[in-house]
Amino acid sequence: NNIIKVSEKVSATELVSNTLKNQKKSDSGIENAYLAMIEEKLKGWPAQSEYAGEKAKVWMKVETNGTFKFKVITASGNEAFNSGLIAYLKQLQKIGFGPHKGNRAYELNVEFVATE
Repeated sequence: NNIIKVSEKVSATELVSNTLKNQKKSDSGIENAYLAMIEEKLKGWPAQSEYAGEKAKVWMKVETNGTFKFKVITASGNEAFNSGLIAYLKQLQKIGFGPHKGNRAYELNVEFVATE
């Protein structure tokens, strides 16, 4: 299970190394590089500091052509935070992540955390 934690204050390298630790049994470098790119894109998420401490877990399935679907697994207690996050992900869906070279869809759980 790929778990990516996205928050505004965490450095890209920290996120990537955490993801790589969870990637021991994956189809190697191709998937790791692609997941690192997804992390970078997800970090464009504009959480306002007024939501500091709020978090939500989202399941994502990224097809080989780069399109993805998502489902909120654990929502935050803050409706505005949730709707902002969902709106952001729907916007990203229109663009997609670009095709990957894996031979299957990638499934991952992403934790979005708002920090100050």
